[in-house]
Amino acid sequence: MSRSPPGTSYLSSSPDSVASSPLSTTTTHSVVRRRSSAATQFDSYLVIQMDEETRQSCEPILQGTACEVTEDGALKVRLASDAQFFAYLSSALHRVGDFQRDHVAKSLHTQLTNLVREMSELTRVECPDHATWRGIIRAYLESDMFLTMSYKPKSPQDAADTLFKFESTVARALAHPGFDFNVLSIQPGDEPPETACAENARKDGGKHSKRVWTSVRSMLPRLLFRAPVSGFRDKRSWAVYSHFLQLNHELLALQRFVELNSTAVRKILKKHDKKTRLPSQMLWHALDAAEHADPLHAAIARTDDLARIRRMVAASSDAGHEFTRALVTAVNQTLEGVTPQLATYTCPICADILYPPVRLPGCGHLLCYPCADRLVLDASVPKPADLPPGIPPTALALPPHVLTFRYPQLPAVSMKCPMCRHDTKITRLTMARELVGAEDAALSRMLRRYFPDEVKAKRKQWSDQCTKAEAELMALMMMPGLR
Repeated sequence: MSRSPPGTSYLSSSPDSVASSPLSTTTTHSVVRRRSSAATQFDSYLVIQMDEETRQSCEPILQGTACEVTEDGALKVRLASDAQFFAYLSSALHRVGDFQRDHVAKSLHTQLTNLVREMSELTRVECPDHATWRGIIRAYLESDMFLTMSYKPKSPQDAADTLFKFESTVARALAHPGFDFNVLSIQPGDEPPETACAENARKDGGKHSKRVWTSVRSMLPRLLFRAPVSGFRDKRSWAVYSHFLQLNHELLALQRFVELNSTAVRKILKKHDKKTRLPSQMLWHALDAAEHADPLHAAIARTDDLARIRRMVAASSDAGHEFTRALVTAVNQTLEGVTPQLATYTCPICADILYPPVRLPGCGHLLCYPCADRLVLDASVPKPADLPPGIPPTALALPPHVLTFRYPQLPAVSMKCPMCRHDTKITRLTMARELVGAEDAALSRMLRRYFPDEVKAKRKQWSDQCTKAEAELMALMMMPGLR
């Protein structure tokens, strides 16, 4: 086979229909993409490899046909109908992408912008539904509505199940005035019997997916009116929540549309290969024209901060799922910026709220004050081989605050950051001054503003720890063996 010129892709196969022929035949598709044009033009050829004697005997038959002889002596016949088929399919998919970009993507972008503006008003601390909205958004982000744990897009039926569980859980919570939305979560056991989904979908060949889709579309009005409006104290909250659910149903519809388009193209190409004995599916997946076949492409293009992801996805062979993942990630990132979430402001050591926040000098990593205090004292505890003279090895069994108080001759070792091992230059001798000076005052005010209950609990916990440490210190210092 002759080498392909730059910008041309070749795939070859040996069809069964010509296996018994005296000619050695190879079918080859070549795709030429002109970057100056919006569409992709296709040229399809049948390349027949034959010896010199066979080619001379076939020349009278092939005279007057659109044939060419390649440099290696192969006969190349242009397949006009095959090229027309791919040009029509590509044009149809381009039109679908243009329609989605001009209509659905603009509508989705407008809805998301309006929803964020409305949510920002309701998630302020002054709003009576602030805690309710914070719990709803946290439960939504933790439910992984459209993505799996490995950040791969869920199937439409799995996403529909998760959306149903989210709606029903929030509806039950709103139906009980006084419900603590800080503990709101989507439990795995809430899966409805009629949408158990994955196994049933394999058994009935896809009919179950249609039932799930129909059930979810008709489920929204019942869920909206099942829970009383009294679940929200602000009259604007119910309309915004309905808008939020509507946006999720449109995302689910787009995901389903991507799956249907992918299935349709795959079946069309499979039928084409069966009828013509010409390989096309592998070649088609290699084309970046699949970018335009994805209806979510336009929505991603509207998100400026995901331009890098869009360029990467354009070269992927599974562009539809990648665009879905990028779009859902953009929605999740937008919702995370609406109201602060407690998971964002947790100490990496104790996994509790980051209060009071201490920004370590040098590296800038954040720790809560109790953890930073404990790490400074732990750094002063030497190894058994490094004990100074006069300190018995049994003293290492004492708590760090008792050990350092009982034996002040211990070397003052500086603490290292537990995240990056950077030397902070903070020792137990300078701990009180350095830690207080390293407190992030702006972040501390924000935490007191948005998480007053958690801050109050952390203060009480730290006070109890200090009281216990003082009592323990006094009790241990009164022991005869430690005088």
